[in-house]
Amino acid sequence: MPDLITLAEAKDWLDITDSARDALIATLVTAASDECLHILGRRSLLQATRTEALSGGGGPTLPVNGWPIRSLTSVTIDGQSAIPVAQLTFDDHMVIWKQGKFPRGIKNVTVVFSGGEDAVPATVKLATKYTVKAMWDARKIDMNATSESWVGVGGAGFWPTGPGSVPPQAVSLLQGSVSRAWVS
Repeated sequence: MPDLITLAEAKDWLDITDSARDALIATLVTAASDECLHILGRRSLLQATRTEALSGGGGPTLPVNGWPIRSLTSVTIDGQSAIPVAQLTFDDHMVIWKQGKFPRGIKNVTVVFSGGEDAVPATVKLATKYTVKAMWDARKIDMNATSESWVGVGGAGFWPTGPGSVPPQAVSLLQGSVSRAWVS
């Protein structure tokens, strides 16, 4: 899975100018990217040629994972029967068989298509930066803690998933991005 932000973007967000901790920050960028993609329900965001083995549901539509679909190359059923591309159409999220139904099965339909975004959307980049910051700040916190307090000073509580996890504001940005289903 490719990273959603660069090392330079993460360092700028963390206000770090030296390169002494670049390896650690790069690890955090990758971990934060993986977590954000997981929340989005995606393996990747950027445009690429994709081959997906999907499960037919007995209807004329077949949702894909690498949306938005840009172009459709081929669709085969059980590795044998190719559906003529002229009989197919698509929208952002699914392939539509105009004259038939995709037979029920488990990973019985293989779709080859070009799909994904031209660039990582700004909301996803920001959510990834929030997550990198949460992971960075959690380096000095007990990962099993739900709160911390200091006698005579005060205390702090953590979000329910714990320190270093995807913070609520990042989750909100990512969920909003999914509901908008970016179209370039």
